[in-house]
Amino acid sequence: MMKILPIALAVTIIGAFSISLISKRESTIERFVSFEGSYDIYPSFKEAEKGSPLIIVGNLKGDFERARFFEATEESGMPYAEREIVVTKVLKNRLSIPVKPGDKLTLLEPTAILDDAEGRRTLFQFGDYIGVKKAGGPILFFLTASSFDGKFSLTNMNLSRIPMGQASLEDYYSSDLERKRALRILEDARLTGFLK
Repeated sequence: MMKILPIALAVTIIGAFSISLISKRESTIERFVSFEGSYDIYPSFKEAEKGSPLIIVGNLKGDFERARFFEATEESGMPYAEREIVVTKVLKNRLSIPVKPGDKLTLLEPTAILDDAEGRRTLFQFGDYIGVKKAGGPILFFLTASSFDGKFSLTNMNLSRIPMGQASLEDYYSSDLERKRALRILEDARLTGFLK
């Protein structure tokens, strides 16, 4: 089980990994390694809200390529990235950790860019997760405390960070289906009055 993702998702690593070449448009990346597994899907905002003890609006600092990347450890189970979120609004907090606007939270993402055993620049990622490529926001985050003290992880992988501004959805989701689901969750959040 990958511990940087919430235990509630019951993520199971099914295969070791598969390697294939990535497209030439990202010239710094020579290989792509995907760790396969399963995770829940949010069908609605109600489910997203229910499954997330911390919901905030915030801005990501630094583009993905400038994130802090870490190799797999026994605790993490796979390589991961650390990003910083600057909180602009707290919508829900059921954690024992106080969070307020202006706070900086460390987000753990199930993806990293590292050199592989042969020294090739390699993008490692869980499933079809896309690390948020660009800095900025506002982004609606559905979070939980990770097993790493003082750090946070997404409660639902891709559908736990939803851009609220003019950002391109291709920077957040791997498919049209995910983009549509994310927009539906955002619209539900607005209709319920959760986003004011």
